[in-house]
Amino acid sequence: MALLRKHSRLFDHFWQAKERYSEVLGARLAAAIAYYGFFAAFALSLIAFGVLIRAVPSIESTLIDFLTEHFPELPFKSFQASTTSLTIFGGIGLILAGLGWVDAWRSSQREIWQLEQHPGNIFIRRIVDLGMLLGLAIVTGVSLVLGDLLTSLFDWISGGAKSIWLTAATSGTTILVNVAFAAALLTVLPRLHISPKRLLPAAVLVGLGISAINWVGRFYVGRTTANPAYAVVATAAGLLVYLYLYNQLVLFGAAIAATSTAGRFVDLAAGPQPDLPDEPQHAEVDSDARARRAEKIRAAGSKFGAGASPAERAKKPRSH
Repeated sequence: MALLRKHSRLFDHFWQAKERYSEVLGARLAAAIAYYGFFAAFALSLIAFGVLIRAVPSIESTLIDFLTEHFPELPFKSFQASTTSLTIFGGIGLILAGLGWVDAWRSSQREIWQLEQHPGNIFIRRIVDLGMLLGLAIVTGVSLVLGDLLTSLFDWISGGAKSIWLTAATSGTTILVNVAFAAALLTVLPRLHISPKRLLPAAVLVGLGISAINWVGRFYVGRTTANPAYAVVATAAGLLVYLYLYNQLVLFGAAIAATSTAGRFVDLAAGPQPDLPDEPQHAEVDSDARARRAEKIRAAGSKFGAGASPAERAKKPRSH
């Protein structure tokens, strides 16, 4: 393994990222984020249920009858008179779970970057977290709408005919949208400014991984919708597994960016900091420049004998 790391910079970087991910217990962090994400999704489903019944009254009785038929032990008919309460409680739950979700994302990624997990004043931090939650909701909505619009555009251009080019264009668009969303997750949530040279490899890796698990998720949902009762249980379990894998992908992408020697990053949450090149977690980091300075120091030391070890200096002939 050491030989492979020595001869392959790419594998060495991958190994460093794996070590950083294991060091901070990345799998446990991903599970904690999935916990908040699951409750946020549940709260969102309550809001959607209440809004759907109020917005489309014609489907209210059909929906209630369907749910009562397959889940007779649950009092769905009593929900008809409390759609407003469902929406309100769902909104409160979504805000609380969403703030916990953002906090878990921020602290987990900053732990991977070896930064302070909860920077600044707690009240200001909560306000910023709420803004991030709203911003990510907007970005998610825009990315979904943009992806659907581009897919519809490609379908219209092809006249509805299925072809390998249409599939490639649709898949490529989906991957690009996921890469852009991954870049937002890797920078906005931990409140970091990362140079494109350092961010792009991690964002591409995460975007490709998200596209893959989305495809598997669609296949899974398609196979479990035959039996409605089974579909509900399978969907809940599948959502937990999906969130867990999704979070692990993003956190490993953060480890890839954090252990990279290319480009630089700035901790936006720490405020203005003095220029401390030996403390990359508090200031801009240019690893390439630091490596070049260290090489010059070693070269200068070797030239004047200061960089040689005592044994090497003892072997050198002395001039008389």
